[in-house]
Amino acid sequence: MTLVTFVLTRVLPGSPIDQIASPMSTPAQRHALMVHYGLDRPLWEQYATYILGIGRGDLGTSFTTSQPVARDLERFFPATLELTTAAIVIATVIGVPLGLCGAVRRGSWVDHLVRIVAVVGVALPIFWLSLVLIYLMFYRWHLLPAPIGRLSPRITPPRVITGLLLIDSLLGRDGVAFADAAGHLLLPVTVLAFAAVAPLARITRTSTLDVLSSPHVQATRALGIPWRSIVWKYAFRNAMLPVLTMLAIVYGFLLGGSVLVETLFAWPGLGRYAFNAISGNDYPAVQGFILYATLIYIAIFILVDVLYAVLDPRVQT
Repeated sequence: MTLVTFVLTRVLPGSPIDQIASPMSTPAQRHALMVHYGLDRPLWEQYATYILGIGRGDLGTSFTTSQPVARDLERFFPATLELTTAAIVIATVIGVPLGLCGAVRRGSWVDHLVRIVAVVGVALPIFWLSLVLIYLMFYRWHLLPAPIGRLSPRITPPRVITGLLLIDSLLGRDGVAFADAAGHLLLPVTVLAFAAVAPLARITRTSTLDVLSSPHVQATRALGIPWRSIVWKYAFRNAMLPVLTMLAIVYGFLLGGSVLVETLFAWPGLGRYAFNAISGNDYPAVQGFILYATLIYIAIFILVDVLYAVLDPRVQT
């Protein structure tokens, strides 16, 4: 992944020197900047230096912020974590029961509703839904604050404990900051949660239908076990394995790919950081962000493997 990312950043059109140097700079000054950042060296040498830096925990220095990339990732990560975690919790609370109800009541209006939500959630572009909600909820009806970040300028931020504004304001007993942070969080969370509900509801419905039609569930029905017990005790647990995989995929995607939402809502997270890095040909920042996203996916799927063993004894065997 480090090799692929390194190559892709170098083939992007433009140069980071175009963003750093003044329009009035001379060729000698531009060359001096290239020497300073090591961009005049052969690509294999630049890559070797990058890999050696990773081994020391050094991801390089961002051309855009002039700060170490590791420090930037640490600074912007809490905003993305708060946004995506709230979205995935809401999507799970809504999507999984919705898909389960659609499978249990197959052919009913609930089932049709689940399929409509799944299709609409996949079909609606995130950027379009974001713009519509901003226009209606902020500009037209004035129900929510302006999409200008995590807090209004007039609100004093709570003392940083975890980096998550909702938790920090609760720990600091700051009700004003909590209400304002929740208001700013509502629109972007709604957009991300709506996009995540669709795959979760769809995979829950499909997986539950497969389990309900399996021989062991049919045998339990023939034995006269109550239908509610069959659904919750036998079908639901078996149906959750594919849902767990989809949940990991969606959560990893949100953590590493919420670029559009963060950009539209001026959310100071890693998605917006990555967008600015790509726009400015900021090689170290782009490489650091993709490395972060890769590690997030690996960590999430390791956790899913462990949970598989907890939910399904056959995995342990």
